[in-house]
Amino acid sequence: MLKRTDATPIPDTPETTPLPALNAFPTVLNSGWRVMDDPLQWLLQRQQGGRWRNRSYCRTREGLLRCVREYCGIIDAEALKRLEALPDFHA
Repeated sequence: MLKRTDATPIPDTPETTPLPALNAFPTVLNSGWRVMDDPLQWLLQRQQGGRWRNRSYCRTREGLLRCVREYCGIIDAEALKRLEALPDFHA
């Protein structure tokens, strides 16, 4: 709970409540793939040569899930739940 300078507590509201850990990034899909978040889109990244390289740039959840199915192979079930819980469009 935030506090005013006069020590009067401010109640938790949707604006002051922290985002749930469900949507935490990076979301590791498997040993070679992950999803990152930036201000414009979700980034599907692949690990190559010890570095993470962008593979797909997705503004919609459906587009992100399609790219994951097409490129990533078998992924962690918990990671899939996180992706399915994302909003329809990147904010």
